[in-house]
Amino acid sequence: MEDQRAGHHRLWISSPDGDGNEVHPMVLEAAHRTWERARLVVVRLMGEDSEAAEIVEVVAQATSRSIELNGAVRSIESYLLKSVAREAVRRKKRAGKVILVEPSNLELLAGSKSEHYEEHLDRDRFIAQLRGAMDSKTLALFEYRRLDYSWKEIALALNYASAHSAEVQFQKGLSRALKRIKNYSRLPRENED
Repeated sequence: MEDQRAGHHRLWISSPDGDGNEVHPMVLEAAHRTWERARLVVVRLMGEDSEAAEIVEVVAQATSRSIELNGAVRSIESYLLKSVAREAVRRKKRAGKVILVEPSNLELLAGSKSEHYEEHLDRDRFIAQLRGAMDSKTLALFEYRRLDYSWKEIALALNYASAHSAEVQFQKGLSRALKRIKNYSRLPRENED
């Protein structure tokens, strides 16, 4: 229980940043609102959350600078979460291979349940079922898309001939996975007569 509370209170964003720039108050508020989700993203991609607070701090400071230079961001929370995922992947690539943690193990690693767990339960079950029905190539494409990588970036990362080729292969793999799920749901259950 103590570890859970420690994870919730570890976020601290220095303002001003190392260059003397003040972090925009809206970015600070959004970072604190999304802290738990951002921490779970880091756990999912890195297998643990020891760098989560540092990643969120770096991303919040960069987001604030971006807003100063380019103007408002449509959804600061979404922008922060996507940036956290990209930074976690960058750091993990520098250290080695990205570790994708199964959703069933995520709650155990994270140490707490999401406030909206029941609200998203059906969707999460379907995604888990879909992921389980995917072959390894389709699953890799799926994970990159969940991180909001473009098809061009995915094609480069996974050695596809083109962005279009990667997208077509994903669609084919997704169709096969959905067919497997559909066929599985038609099978008679043990308790049925």
